[in-house]
Amino acid sequence: MNIRDLLNFKSTERSIQDQLFNQILVIILIVSVTNIILNLLIQYPFEANYKWVVMLFVTGLVNKYKNHALWLRFPCILFIILFIVPLGWYNSGAYSNNVIAYVFLCSVAVSFLFSGWQRLFFISLLVTMMCGFITIEYLYPDFLPVHTPELAFYDRIIQIPMSLLVVFLMLRQFSITFYEKNTLLNILNAKLENMAYQDELTQVNNRAYIFEKYRHSIETDQHFVSLMVDLDNFKNVNDFHGHQMGDRLLREIGELLKTHFKDDGHIARYGGDEFIIMLHLDLETVTRKLNHFVHQFNLLDVVKKTGATLSGGYGVFEHDSLDEHLRDVDVALYKAKKSGKNKIIQMKTSMNPPDYSV
Repeated sequence: MNIRDLLNFKSTERSIQDQLFNQILVIILIVSVTNIILNLLIQYPFEANYKWVVMLFVTGLVNKYKNHALWLRFPCILFIILFIVPLGWYNSGAYSNNVIAYVFLCSVAVSFLFSGWQRLFFISLLVTMMCGFITIEYLYPDFLPVHTPELAFYDRIIQIPMSLLVVFLMLRQFSITFYEKNTLLNILNAKLENMAYQDELTQVNNRAYIFEKYRHSIETDQHFVSLMVDLDNFKNVNDFHGHQMGDRLLREIGELLKTHFKDDGHIARYGGDEFIIMLHLDLETVTRKLNHFVHQFNLLDVVKKTGATLSGGYGVFEHDSLDEHLRDVDVALYKAKKSGKNKIIQMKTSMNPPDYSV
């Protein structure tokens, strides 16, 4: 995953809505065909099939131009609400509650397919239409056709379970899509956090990350040792062997540091060719692991080719502030540089204050 994935999240969200829209079209297709067949079997008035035939036509037309699904969604749902729902209400006849199921289905679809003013528009339209249906039934009781009890029974026994099944299928698809979208969002958030706290070249953490860990360790009163390592004469490596070799050297040092110290603390690129490591270990263990690290460093092929060496300083945190602690570790590193380089020096403890004159 790269930066483009993060910038295109809005496009991904639209593609998810397109996927939902396509699933709804498939559901409409299946429901339309099923209702036509069942209406014929129970000898329901053929006029009741008009809405399903129209739905088949609309579904086919939209599917033909599915590459333009973004602008088709709005007019398609608007047509269903303004034409299919009223027709279904009229065909169901008086004393039928089928229209409630139709309106509910449309409300569910609208809630997932649209946002902002479009969602508000459709929900307001559905509420207004429902109030209109109720008002018409009250003021003009003879307006709607009255079916025989047998036909009304068959109609309800088909429409109500069918509507519940469609709601289940839609909510199931919506929940799956929501889970996928939520997973994608978590991945993108993790990527953003990784970008904020990781050094791109060496793939170790950066200053911001290590200082967060320092603050947490100090606040929770944890014991830790800080280690600073710095390449000697790194400019010469770039000048005589090229920047690509210099970058390779930095990357391999980062990998070696992770191999030796990742399980015991936190590693970060402090800046340039300098690395800082916070370890939750005692000094004796740190010294032993450092000896092994330096031995492995000298065996690196890139080190043999460039003749690179490194210097460092380390010590236990026993100061009043992190700044003082890092200053003393840096003094130890500076002493290693001034005393011939290619060595790692332990800083003096608070019992023996450091000498800042080198």
